[in-house]
Amino acid sequence: LVEVVQGDRREIYQVPVSLRELPNGRLDHVLVGEADGRYAYDALHDKDATAELLHRFDAQDRVDGLSFHTEPGAELPLGEPSLVLTAEQSNTSLAYGDAALLKVFRRVVPGVNPDIEVHDALTRGGSEYVAPLLGWLEGRWVSPSGERQEAGLAMLQAFLVTATDGWALATTSV
Repeated sequence: LVEVVQGDRREIYQVPVSLRELPNGRLDHVLVGEADGRYAYDALHDKDATAELLHRFDAQDRVDGLSFHTEPGAELPLGEPSLVLTAEQSNTSLAYGDAALLKVFRRVVPGVNPDIEVHDALTRGGSEYVAPLLGWLEGRWVSPSGERQEAGLAMLQAFLVTATDGWALATTSV
């Protein structure tokens, strides 16, 4: 998590990073930098890192302030390669084959994430009008001012390949 300060405005952004001992040519376009002899890449473009994310969801892991949650009975597409989708502006979405979509919130707002909360309620209520929620990722950290913070960092949902993007549908209607 990175805190960005502009004047009196403070915002938190999520930048998942994968570290590698050796440079990886296929990740050159997402190289963040080098530190302590290791190469840092945007982890959402690193297929090894994104496969690890699915395994963390499957294990409902808790590590370094991160809590991975899955819905009861959710089937995760373990072994499916990920692909970064380019349609979104403020988030990054990964498709795991045609089975699941991981929406990673780049701008993080402390508190309950309404996207996760609504999808969770609709999934548990049996709604057939939204992609079922498979899981979500929560993060906890201490802000630079010493406050304990918590927020939803990502949500994993079924990928409805034939669905229409809600934002695209709304803007077309207007």
